Amino acid sequence: LSRGLGDVYKAVILHRDAVSGGGYFMIGAVISADMDLIGQLLPNSATRFIRVTMDEALRARKDRENLLNKIRKYLE
Repeated sequence: LSRGLGDVYKAVILHRDAVSGGGYFMIGAVISADMDLIGQLLPNSATRFIRVTMDEALRARKDRENLLNKIRKYLE
């Protein structure tokens, strides 16, 4: 967490191509299915994180892959 204005703490999200978290306390990780969505957020966007199990994360990745495959087939 990074200290912002008025003692408000903000999460710092390091994306795939970022350097390691050197010095920042890691409170979680963004699942691979959500990485593209994180990349589209505007700076200072309100964001909510929820805890998921490994099985839920893997299912979400598979669902995202299926959606992208449907879009690819539609665009062919």
